[in-house]
Amino acid sequence: MSDDTHEPHQLSDGEIKKIRQQVHDDFREYVFNGLPARLIYIPEMKILARDKLLSILRPVIKTITDNELQTVHQESPYPDDLTRGIRNLLGTRIRYAILSHRWFDDGDEPSLQTFSSRAAKTMAGYKKLLKFCEKAQEFGCSLAWADTCCIDKTSSSELDEAIRSMFRWYQNAHICIVYLAESTALSNFDNDTWFTRGWTLQELLSPTRLKFYGTRWVPISGGSNDKEDTAVLDALTRVTTIPEEDLRKFVPGTGNARRILVWASTRRTTRIEDTAYSLLGVFDISMSIAYGEGHRAFYRLMIEVIQVCYEWDLFLFSGPSSLYHRALAESPRSYRPLPPPVAYGSRHRGDEWFSISKRGLEIRLLLFNVLAVPTSANDTPETTGDISISSADESGIFEQMHVKLANPLQPGDFGGIYKWAVGVVDFERLPREGEGRIEEGEDYFAFLSRTRIDYEEWEQLETCDTIYIHSNQDVTGKLTTVWIPPR
Repeated sequence: MSDDTHEPHQLSDGEIKKIRQQVHDDFREYVFNGLPARLIYIPEMKILARDKLLSILRPVIKTITDNELQTVHQESPYPDDLTRGIRNLLGTRIRYAILSHRWFDDGDEPSLQTFSSRAAKTMAGYKKLLKFCEKAQEFGCSLAWADTCCIDKTSSSELDEAIRSMFRWYQNAHICIVYLAESTALSNFDNDTWFTRGWTLQELLSPTRLKFYGTRWVPISGGSNDKEDTAVLDALTRVTTIPEEDLRKFVPGTGNARRILVWASTRRTTRIEDTAYSLLGVFDISMSIAYGEGHRAFYRLMIEVIQVCYEWDLFLFSGPSSLYHRALAESPRSYRPLPPPVAYGSRHRGDEWFSISKRGLEIRLLLFNVLAVPTSANDTPETTGDISISSADESGIFEQMHVKLANPLQPGDFGGIYKWAVGVVDFERLPREGEGRIEEGEDYFAFLSRTRIDYEEWEQLETCDTIYIHSNQDVTGKLTTVWIPPR
């Protein structure tokens, strides 16, 4: 009887030496690519750049044993796996804590330039950093990072790198320490300003280990990782509407993009551009940083998201549209939760091959001609904002409904020069290419559109609320490619 079990290959001294040399090589790469550009060295309370950290951290390599290298080798059948295993091993040795907090409104925070000055030590922000570093040491960290003092904000290139890398820095931290200055218990979360700020969304989602501290640095819970505390997670879901699964282990990307925008819709940033920049890591998107561009930053973000997203519900929003494209929202504030029973990004609904270019948004809709009539008695003789739409024929596919336009029209716009339609966005896709279906008794989202007679391009009209139609019958029809031009 043969024994098919095999003893793990024991590395020779030469093989161990070769792997240890790779550890040395990967160590330098890890410091310059896996760590923030600057870190507080807690034993000396100094901020050190990566080149200075090399000499301080190099002794860490000597603590890695031959047995650990043997284990990493056994678990790495391919060269890339070995590199990844070494990086993970280095991550267990080189630990840093990262701070999530609200800046003091009066700017009483030390910067990189003032951190070592005598004046900085009297600042409330410096005292906050001291408490943060004290907690970091309790988690076994001799390194710490805080956005107030660990970024050279006079350097555009360093600020650019920090914004692009921040999600990853929070993700790679040994522990994220959150200071809630307005909370003493989970019941206070509803009124804590930390949950209303734009940047704190990624600071909540990205870390694998997170610990909340309330007023005077008293722990909110008794555990060491609040992402494993059911009571804390319940409170977080209640306040943020983010499901527990995403709070525990969020995967960045453009999947469920609209749901992420809903999470961000109640949050605010001091700079308009940060509405977009704070979501770069959450969407795993890279784009240039250009403060001063205003709302154009969110427009550029949405263009980047659309390039790699297949979810039509991005175009379902209520509120101001972008100054640069009427089919895109001005900011996350325009997004609200979709009503049940429609699921986000249904795999079998809508056009997943929409695209955007200089010509505009190209998307296929299931169009139904409608009659549009102004209805509001409060409109001026020159403009009308409330209209009634109904089926253009006697089929009665859907009931008459009232719609409020975000931008009132002139009464002459309702004459014979325009053709009106509702375009169902989330039609049921059929096996036959180019056809869609709506089913009796189901609710669907729609755009209100119009085009001049004999024109090809359709204009999407902005409405104050998302339009839903309730289908009174089963209807199958050909899809129409609609171009929604930029402004």
